[in-house]
Amino acid sequence: MLELENVSAGYGRATVIEDVSLSLPEGGRLALLGRNGVGKSTLIRTIMGLTDLHGGSLRWRGAEIGGAAIARRTGLGIGWVPQERRVFRNLTVEENLTVGAVPGEWTLGRVYALLPRLQERRRNLGWQLSGGEQQLVAIGRALLLNPALLLLDEPLEGLAPVMAELVLATLREVAMGSGVGVVIVEQHAMDALGLASEAVVMDRGRIVAAEPAVRLIGDPERLDALTGVGLGGE
Repeated sequence: MLELENVSAGYGRATVIEDVSLSLPEGGRLALLGRNGVGKSTLIRTIMGLTDLHGGSLRWRGAEIGGAAIARRTGLGIGWVPQERRVFRNLTVEENLTVGAVPGEWTLGRVYALLPRLQERRRNLGWQLSGGEQQLVAIGRALLLNPALLLLDEPLEGLAPVMAELVLATLREVAMGSGVGVVIVEQHAMDALGLASEAVVMDRGRIVAAEPAVRLIGDPERLDALTGVGLGGE
């Protein structure tokens, strides 16, 4: 579904990720791990078209999209849940969810069935929501684009434990029960690995390890050595 070959990218002339190659099959689930500042979010943003591509090839279902606009990538089936959430403060929950909705299997009713908390708050404005509720809105909004691939950038950041578990359970259901592919960046490594089938570890803008997620789950000492962030990702 997605192939990156020797991709280098960054912002302006500054290169943040370099010589990155990876592939993701249809419905694949990939965890991007590593310390803060090693290029994980930049890699997500590069897939979405939000960085300057300095070299290499980025292909979607065999077609080159390295020069494609963000709207084009969204139309092809790439959804994004940004770290900042980007909920419209003065729109209702329902308006936030449907603002860019695309017809398909994911409907408003299906999102509400997955996230009944949002149905309860469907008339609340964005500014009236907690951080966790805003994260649920961002996930629901991305699903209503009916993506084939969902890019998740630090979805648990700043959430209270109860809300983090709710978000994680939602993502687990999407990742394992809907056929939507997932690429997740998350500092809590074990949580990310629990959603993934494969994992890559980044350091200084490069991929330094690529292994099945279950192998790293079963070897926490190796995981800690590779990521340098501790077993909980702190």
